[in-house]
Order: sequence, then structure tokens, then C-alpha cells
Amino acid sequence: HVRSRRQRQMCIRDRAERYRRFSARFRKTFKHKSSEHRKLMDATLRRDADTACALLQEHILSTERNVLSVLSKLEHGQGG
Repeated sequence: HVRSRRQRQMCIRDRAERYRRFSARFRKTFKHKSSEHRKLMDATLRRDADTACALLQEHILSTERNVLSVLSKLEHGQGG
């Protein structure tokens, strides 16, 4: 079964949303998302690809680190 581009995009978006919600639910510190998004947008509008890519990578990795930390704690019975 061949998926359309739109179907693949929706699937990726849905999976990413699942991780964002999980991360936000268990986050221990306030995350300045609007500030992160503004910096990313500004770099993009300046066409500063290196900065935009670095900011986006850190934005995504911070969610990954949080999810992995919570999963590790849950796995070891430490709760969230």
C-alpha cells in the first residue's frame, strides 16, 4: 500500500505530537517555547541556516532528553 505524501506528513505529525505531549506532561521546569520558536523564526527569516538548524536540533533534542529521562524513571519504578 503506497501512502500519499499528505498521509506520511500526518503520520509524522501525529507521532511527534505524542512525544511533545508526553514531554510536556512530565517536564520538571518551565520551557520558554515562545522564546525558542521566536529565535528559530528569526534565524530562518535571516536565512541563517546554520543557526536555524542548530536551534531546531536543540529544540527537538530537549524533548527527546526529557522523554528518555521520564521513561527511564518509570522503568525503574521512580514515577514521573
